[in-house]
Amino acid sequence: MLTGMQEKELPSTLHRDKNGSFVNVYPFVWNKYRDQGYVTGYAEDGPNIGIWTLRLRGFNQTPTDHYMLPFYRLPVTKSFLYAQNSYCFGNQTSFELFLSYIRRFWTSYPTDNKFFFGFFKQYTHDDYSRGSLTDAPIFDLLRTLHKSGQLERTVFILMTDHGARFSAARHTPQGTIEERLPFMSFILPSSFRQKYPRAVNALRTNINRLTTPLDVHATLLSLLDMNEASSTNNVNVTQRAISLFNVIPAQRTCDHIKLAPHWCSCLHWQKVNVNDIKIKQAAKHIVNYINQLLSTGRQSLCRPLILDSIRSAQMYRPKKNFSVSVDRRIRVLAHWNKANDVVFYQITFRTKPNGAIFEATTQYTSQTGSLSTDHTHISRLNAYKSSADCIVYTFV
Repeated sequence: MLTGMQEKELPSTLHRDKNGSFVNVYPFVWNKYRDQGYVTGYAEDGPNIGIWTLRLRGFNQTPTDHYMLPFYRLPVTKSFLYAQNSYCFGNQTSFELFLSYIRRFWTSYPTDNKFFFGFFKQYTHDDYSRGSLTDAPIFDLLRTLHKSGQLERTVFILMTDHGARFSAARHTPQGTIEERLPFMSFILPSSFRQKYPRAVNALRTNINRLTTPLDVHATLLSLLDMNEASSTNNVNVTQRAISLFNVIPAQRTCDHIKLAPHWCSCLHWQKVNVNDIKIKQAAKHIVNYINQLLSTGRQSLCRPLILDSIRSAQMYRPKKNFSVSVDRRIRVLAHWNKANDVVFYQITFRTKPNGAIFEATTQYTSQTGSLSTDHTHISRLNAYKSSADCIVYTFV
């Protein structure tokens, strides 16, 4: 969403890569805005689990004109918010403090063009039930921006990155869908709606179309050069990034945008008996694959996983070519497979001794009788917490 590219298409910035770069090398969209005279800002709490710091090396230079992360790295901040697991900082909640930074940013530049990206995790990272604590502060921020007239000059996007990942809800079909279909909403100024009616109508139409973060990136870029004439219904269905101010083709599928079956919410999966011999073979294959990944790190610190039980299984047989990644921790792009030769199995299983619950998708090729799995197609459904700390910088 912020770079217009997938991680495997970008330079390596992983902790484990000794020759890796810092994430400053990424083509962030806020750089485009800054080049056009916008004041830029970025705020994110929880640097230990940050977007660019959990698995990646982070920034070695300030990425935007205003940058809140150093505040969260102060010892006093860590003491108040994290060491004590507190939701308060002085006389305000941690989320109110977070939003006050955004509010001050907006009021400090009342007439300047501005771009700001904010990402708050503390309330919902481990327990989504606390999400309601953000309702009133967000309403207060919107009311403040509205009363000051700033909201009339602002495209306000409110979104989440994914649904619950480590909860009882995630073990339901609804939880699976929510992990893949995060919430997103747009608040558009009335002047924008009047000036660009076709763009607004396209945005409404796209509520029921297949969209991706790459489309959001294209939307952010289009805001830099809005033109009512550029809003069109004639978009190539194979185009992987389409501005949401253009009508996304109704016939667009995950295949067109090379979205792997594991993450596609538009497929018709069929339930399979967990005692089916192919399901058992596939589950064992996935566990062996995970063990192979772990063995590339500090092998002496990792006990091999053993398949404990299979909870559920389903299959999907493509009706036509489907692109899948065969990236075995090597940075390569997806390739095409012959559909009549391929079946995808999605299996939920438990391993021991770590008690991990995984949901993984593996590809079975009937012509060769082979199974192949990609590490990006394995979801962990229960929290790993500190169990992986010993290898976190070796593997991720």
